Amino acid sequence: MVPANMDDAMKMLGSVMSLGADGDAAAMPAGALAEVLRTLEEADAVEAAACGRFLAAFDAQDGPVATSSATPGPG
Repeated sequence: MVPANMDDAMKMLGSVMSLGADGDAAAMPAGALAEVLRTLEEADAVEAAACGRFLAAFDAQDGPVATSSATPGPG
């Protein structure tokens, strides 16, 4: 599935991460756990790069002033 836009992508990401956080890790075999951990590490690296790009754009657009918030996240 390919999201239609950034809003849809963020909703999908939230759903996927919630599913992963709620999963029954203890019931999974070691091989499956290893694959999940590898995938999460890869996703973490991609997230860090994406976050850096979006944070730079947020700062460049005076995001803290425009949103009356010192940071882009929940305060």
